[in-house]
Amino acid sequence: HSVGGVFVTDTFLFLQKLLKQTTSISLSRFPYNKALLLDFLRQQTACIFDRIYLESSGLWHHLFRMPAQPDTIYEWVAPGGITFLLYADPSADICYVFGPVLRKPFSGEDTLHQLSQFSRDSRLQAEFLEFCQGLPVVESRVLYPTADLVVGHLIGRNRPMRILQVDLP
Repeated sequence: HSVGGVFVTDTFLFLQKLLKQTTSISLSRFPYNKALLLDFLRQQTACIFDRIYLESSGLWHHLFRMPAQPDTIYEWVAPGGITFLLYADPSADICYVFGPVLRKPFSGEDTLHQLSQFSRDSRLQAEFLEFCQGLPVVESRVLYPTADLVVGHLIGRNRPMRILQVDLP
């Protein structure tokens, strides 16, 4: 179909570009797979979080140790306020990931406080602060309905989804 005179062959790619341009929210999709999600989250967080930390997170528990719940978008907030929203459908072998974003403006002091509980490595703290300063700030009142609308459109659902928060700092 055509949107604004431009032929769109993939709705996902159109929505991905639109989100990035209008809200700075990154949208990704890939097969529902433990290794792929782990590698993706490590890449998206500049490899700050290691495999052991990610595999011990509540997000990992909800997506892979228990069956992912239908009609649910998972919100994962890592140390420093780094936030991802994830929708997984194991039966369709698909995972959509929004983020990383910060839900409130970056505060080096808050971030260092949270990070000190996670790691005391000063080299990591500097990388972490630099990484967080580069993330877009998207408030929950924008992030939640945007993810709900986009996922609903991509999977053909017109009722609101539940946002389940896991690993809030």
